[in-house]
Amino acid sequence: MSESLPDLHGPHGPGGSLRPRTTQARKALIMDRRKAIQIMGYSVASATLLGWGTACRESAATEVWRPDFHTEAEGDFLAQLGEAFLPATDIPGARAVGAHRFVDRFVDQVFDSSAQREWRVGLHRLQENWRENLQHDAVALLRQMLDLPEDEQREIKQLMEQTPPPGSSAEDRHYAYRTLFKCKELIMLGYFASKPIGEDVLAFLPTPGGYDPCIPYEEVGKAWSL
Repeated sequence: MSESLPDLHGPHGPGGSLRPRTTQARKALIMDRRKAIQIMGYSVASATLLGWGTACRESAATEVWRPDFHTEAEGDFLAQLGEAFLPATDIPGARAVGAHRFVDRFVDQVFDSSAQREWRVGLHRLQENWRENLQHDAVALLRQMLDLPEDEQREIKQLMEQTPPPGSSAEDRHYAYRTLFKCKELIMLGYFASKPIGEDVLAFLPTPGGYDPCIPYEEVGKAWSL
């Protein structure tokens, strides 16, 4: 984690004398540490779930899936939303590799109770709009929420970073957008962690050889899963 030049010598400075931090600097450092801890936590959790993600594709054709955290209707909505983000082409889409199952397991096992409540509020807002206004069309939902002019995109970014008044229409949009973007992040994480994509689409070498960090991109060919 990078720090400014004065911080390279620690809180006492190069001469050992105590240097007071400004309140703004202290807050920025605390926020950076919190963000780093959150990222590390997600990385560890993702690694823990990789073994489960490997089995998703194999069990999808033989089992009736029962979500751990979501209702069956919510699980189906997640599957359709995942397919809208990553549709099947000449390679499997998000639904075929079980990315929605990964999302369900991640929310159930990694999110704390506060994050789960926020997730569920936002998911209900998205699902309600998808069901009542868009005839269960997940692609139309993404276009409605993401295909926006630049000024509205800036407004959405500000909306997501703030906490609107309870019960306001802005609060509904706040939770809906936060959940949508987190859902996209988790769907992509589950997709690329799955066995079909990791072994058949990305470059895969179970027993890697030496590591050479400086080679032409043309020699690599594509991203590596392992």
